[in-house]
Amino acid sequence: RASGTLHGGVEARLARAELRRGAGSARWQGRWGFLPPIPWDLEVAFAGVPMDALDLPGGGWAGSASGTATLRGSFEDPDVRLAANGDGVSIRGIGLGTVQVGGTVKGRRLVATATSDAVRLEGEATLEGRLPFRAKAELALEDVARLVPGGAPAGLRARVRGEAVAEG
Repeated sequence: RASGTLHGGVEARLARAELRRGAGSARWQGRWGFLPPIPWDLEVAFAGVPMDALDLPGGGWAGSASGTATLRGSFEDPDVRLAANGDGVSIRGIGLGTVQVGGTVKGRRLVATATSDAVRLEGEATLEGRLPFRAKAELALEDVARLVPGGAPAGLRARVRGEAVAEG
């Protein structure tokens, strides 16, 4: 469902749009222009979206996602914010639990984070030139056996801790 108007052929105003798939839904509203610098002011919210419907890399995702996004500014000078949560997330049978993802694009700077029960990822990049970036990953898993599909052999316990940093 959607309702909105076109103004002078140069701007679309969306009073409300809604897309449903199974138990999940996405809603958005706002406006965007068709002439340079292609201005936009949109708000998006989604809830209960099945992870397997998102066509994420790696395949085999399960769980559901909810979150919000705002797109302001323009194509030339974007101001974008995303916050999402995943509940009961697993990939190929490996349970990740609750996952949180966030990100911003402000002008030419991108910042992104992702966390779960045992992993924290963060990164930033400049979206121009040679695309310089910095990324960091931290892993602190007290019970590796819980990630073994079908469970680990009885009595097996293992812990993993580590950190990786990359720049380029």
